Amino acid sequence: MGEIKKTTMEILIGTKNKYKISEMRHFLKDIPNLKIYLLEDMDIDIDVEEDGSSLIENAEKKALEISKYTPYYVLASDVGNDIPALGDKWDMLRNQRIVGKYNTDMDKANFLLDLMKGLKGEERSFKTRFALALAKEGKILWSEEQMIYKGYIVESIKETEIRHDLWGQSLVYYPDFKKRGIELTKEEEIKLKEVNPHLKNSLERYILGITQK
Repeated sequence: MGEIKKTTMEILIGTKNKYKISEMRHFLKDIPNLKIYLLEDMDIDIDVEEDGSSLIENAEKKALEISKYTPYYVLASDVGNDIPALGDKWDMLRNQRIVGKYNTDMDKANFLLDLMKGLKGEERSFKTRFALALAKEGKILWSEEQMIYKGYIVESIKETEIRHDLWGQSLVYYPDFKKRGIELTKEEEIKLKEVNPHLKNSLERYILGITQK
C-alpha cells in the first residue's frame, strides 16, 4: 500500500454570526490538517441576501459568493427552526421576519407563545435544521442539510428567564437534560450537538477525501 499523502486545507468560515461560527467550529473540530480562518479577520466586505427557497440553497449561495473573493475553501451555513404543528403560520426560512426582526426578545417570545396557544405534547416540538455548503473559487463542492436538535417549546416564560439575543433557546426545553437551552452547561451543549452527528460526519468524510490521498 502506498503512503497516504496529507495536505493542509485552508478553510474560511463564511459568517460573522457568533452562533453559526460556534456550530461550524464544532463540525470541524475533530478533522486533522485544517487551518481555519474567520470572515471577520478577512478584507472581504460582502453581504449575501438569504433569499433562497431552502436552507441549503441559502448556504450554497453564501459559500459560492464568498469563495469568489478568496483562494481558501469557504464553509457557509444557514439554520432554521422548524415547528411542524404551526403549519403555514411558521416559516423556518423567515422566522425572524415572522416574530419581528426589530422587536425585543420578550416580544418575539410572546409572539411565538401566542401562536402556539392550545398546543400540547408533541405539537410543541421544535426542530433545529442546519445546512452546510463548502465552495472554492466560485464552485460548490459539497452541501448537506440535517436536523441537529429537537426540543419542545415551553408554555410560558418570564422576561428574567430570557437571555439577550438567545430568546429562542430561552424557550426550548430539552427533555434529555431536563433544562432549557440557555441553562445547558458547556459539556451538555457538546452532548446535545452529538445526538445527531450525521452532518458533522459527512463533512469530515468529504474533507478527509481531499486532505488524505
